[in-house]
Amino acid sequence: MIDYGEVVGDGIAAGLGMLWSGITANPWTVILFAAIIVGALWLQLTPTRRRRRR
Repeated sequence: MIDYGEVVGDGIAAGLGMLWSGITANPWTVILFAAIIVGALWLQLTPTRRRRRR
């Protein structure tokens, strides 16, 4: 039987390692990454405000 927690953990660790090496290599990826996070948070927060107004 496969231990999914371990597999997912390894996948996340590998993904973060690749992300980190990519981010540190190019300063533009830092700006892009920050923009994606801010955009995701904005999309999470704005629909709740719209629902309350109705």
